[in-house]
Amino acid sequence: MDEKLKLLVLQGSPRPRFLRLAAYVASMFVVSVGLSYFLGLPYCPHRSEFAFMAYQIVTLADVLLAFILVAFVADAIQVFWHFSTCLSRNATQWPRETKQKYADELGMAASDPLLDYWIDLDFIAKRTSCLGSLIYYPFVVLALLIISRSPIFANFAFSASIAITLGIGFLILLASAFALRSAAEEARSEARKAITKGIMSEKRCSPRLAAPVHAARAAQLEALLARIDSLNEGAFLPLMQQPPVRAVLLPLGSVGLTLLTELGLIPGL
Repeated sequence: MDEKLKLLVLQGSPRPRFLRLAAYVASMFVVSVGLSYFLGLPYCPHRSEFAFMAYQIVTLADVLLAFILVAFVADAIQVFWHFSTCLSRNATQWPRETKQKYADELGMAASDPLLDYWIDLDFIAKRTSCLGSLIYYPFVVLALLIISRSPIFANFAFSASIAITLGIGFLILLASAFALRSAAEEARSEARKAITKGIMSEKRCSPRLAAPVHAARAAQLEALLARIDSLNEGAFLPLMQQPPVRAVLLPLGSVGLTLLTELGLIPGL
């Protein structure tokens, strides 16, 4: 395995990820406290000191858990973003068993170096499908936080410091997700170039005895290129079907729902 890939695998292990997570949460907490100092604390209606203390504890727990969730998902996406970028810019050497499995599926020779490009893309697609499902969870939490601050439940003011800090975290999360999609498309572009070059090379070769061999391999590569172009999974989904785009609709929908409820425009409420 390439040294750079080894380093990226090491960065994805539990200890480095925990240290990055702790650093992010601590920095966001410091930023939030600093903003609270300058912007002031929101009004909190309460009947007793115990109720006020309970409110502070629950709010602190909610915010910290939201920070942790955003940091965890963003870090997972960023680690694989670097990994997929490394895959697209370096020649990958997959195990013989892996190459044989894909070769049997595609009807190609396991020794064909162009087969590695398809394995890279399939690996990226499957891994980013898992990461795509993770991105919904922080936005579900954000939607719940928005709904919980609605005057329907209580007259709690929204904290500007918490809103700004969470906004920064969600911007980092979205930027990471779209950077990962860009890296995946870069890998597809590199694969497309290499395989197109292979097809042209096979079609230029036309010795009398070997012509059927070259024609057969050109046909195999054309079929592989068609697979690459039609790959529609994980980070290779169209933009409007990407999980980050759909996830943004969750908090937007919660804002619309609370506004409609407050205005009495929802039947039965």
